[in-house]
Amino acid sequence: MYSPGTIWITGLSASGKSSLGRALASGLEATAISDLVLLDGDEFRSRLDRTYGHSLQDRIAVLHHLVEAARTENMNGRPVIVATISHKRDMRAHARRRIGRFMEVFLDCPMEVCSARDPKGLYRRALAGEYSCFPGVTEEYERSTDPHLVLDTAALSVQSAVQRLLPEVLAFLGAPYRSAIPGYRSSTESKQGRVAALRVRRPFGDDDAPAWSARYGNISLRVREPCAQLFYVYAGVAGLPGMNGLRFLHEAKLVDRNLALIRDPYNEDFMDGIGDGIDDIEALLDWHEVCQRRLEHVSEIYCVGNSMGAYAAVLFAHLLGAKAAWAFGLRPAGGWPMVTELCRMLEADAGTTAYHLYFSHHDPDDRRIAEAFAHCRGVVLHPLDDVSTNLSHLVMVSLADGGMLRDIFPPFRGAGAAP
Repeated sequence: MYSPGTIWITGLSASGKSSLGRALASGLEATAISDLVLLDGDEFRSRLDRTYGHSLQDRIAVLHHLVEAARTENMNGRPVIVATISHKRDMRAHARRRIGRFMEVFLDCPMEVCSARDPKGLYRRALAGEYSCFPGVTEEYERSTDPHLVLDTAALSVQSAVQRLLPEVLAFLGAPYRSAIPGYRSSTESKQGRVAALRVRRPFGDDDAPAWSARYGNISLRVREPCAQLFYVYAGVAGLPGMNGLRFLHEAKLVDRNLALIRDPYNEDFMDGIGDGIDDIEALLDWHEVCQRRLEHVSEIYCVGNSMGAYAAVLFAHLLGAKAAWAFGLRPAGGWPMVTELCRMLEADAGTTAYHLYFSHHDPDDRRIAEAFAHCRGVVLHPLDDVSTNLSHLVMVSLADGGMLRDIFPPFRGAGAAP
């Protein structure tokens, strides 16, 4: 079982991207991954509806088409290999944000070596001044600080390069949510280093004030020391659809609880973290762990979310071993592959987390997603037949409008009280 993702092979023209992409595709097909898609930059460009040149603006436009094609294939369950120059860091950062499960492979081959190969005569024309934007000649290739893998294709043959790349790609495709699962961390030492760094940054502000003013990037924390319960509330870029944070607090009767509202500014299922140094889901998971250690009066953890945030609520409840999760209209931004992967994780869950999935029969997508979890351990489905058609996906809003949201969450429990 593999998890769809995109392997992004980048480097100068003639560094070996297309050859390596084809060799990698053959290697993956030999391991029974037969439904993958290879998107070669030059071939992809030729299939577009309009003709693009090689100016920076045209290169960016082609890249956006390429990113959306890769993202669509991933959402349909197919792994993708992309071979493209993408010489600007911002180009690759955009691809990473949009695609989510993203593995960058940089082919480190000097311009002099690429120019000597020059199978299409492009370097000769660029050096003659025919191109105003040619990476390696008129444009710098901006190297990433942390590509997944760097291959010296000036020294490595295609066969040697693919032998090094194939195991890494198989691990990437076989590792759900990149490195979100604690057992997939590179080392205990690196985890401790990241947690220590987060502690230095004091995610709760200098005074741990019990107010929404304690900001850390896209996290808002409200601390109530008399309360033993901590609710993580997950939201997308627009917050809780149809409901602001203050209304949620009052409608859910959670004003007196410890609460962390966590917003994904990219709407990418928190795969790229939340920015401000918490730049992937693993770092965000570490933030949760630090949070729970800092709030020593907390003994019960709960997760809540609506729509894309509902997916995050179930995922983080599983990873954190929370007491319960409430997911309203669960619908991940990454589509059906994210649902099937999360189901697989919950099927192997031997914990005691209760997952409450609320959905409307009026929304076929939400119903199909919720029912996919029916056989998972700890899942309780809450189908709602009386949610109005025009608000069928906004289950949390409909429950609040009907005065029912306040009856869903557990009553207040004070710190030190018996569980």
